[in-house]
Amino acid sequence: MARVDFYILDDGDAARFARFVCRLTEKAFTGGLRVFIRAPIADEQRRLDDMLWTFRQGSFVPHALASTSPTHAEPVLIGEAPAFDHNYDVVVNLADSIPARYERFNRIAEVVRADVSSKETARHRFRVYRDAGLEIFSHKVESERA
Repeated sequence: MARVDFYILDDGDAARFARFVCRLTEKAFTGGLRVFIRAPIADEQRRLDDMLWTFRQGSFVPHALASTSPTHAEPVLIGEAPAFDHNYDVVVNLADSIPARYERFNRIAEVVRADVSSKETARHRFRVYRDAGLEIFSHKVESERA
């Protein structure tokens, strides 16, 4: 059964949001997990692609954009929808909707922006996961950690 972690940011700063996503991805990757970052907006995908190379000196997170990866063999992949022919352990969901076939992941990381609209759509996803019987945890992320 999948575990769902909601990371609720207290700051709406886009750069802090992206840095938090990079740190969360790095932590999963260094833990030996394959990660799919579900980012539905192409600009956000490119921003995360660039930032994963530079967000922290000395960090190395091998990754690719799903749109440019013919094999989807990278341990971290960024795109709109996961390639289900490859196993990913974790989906980092940046979308307002639940990932299709979410039950195929061991972990789901829901990163929630600070604005009211994002929090409302996160509440809906929380109820769906809860009703499906998934184990859910919430984490408030303070801006200095984001």
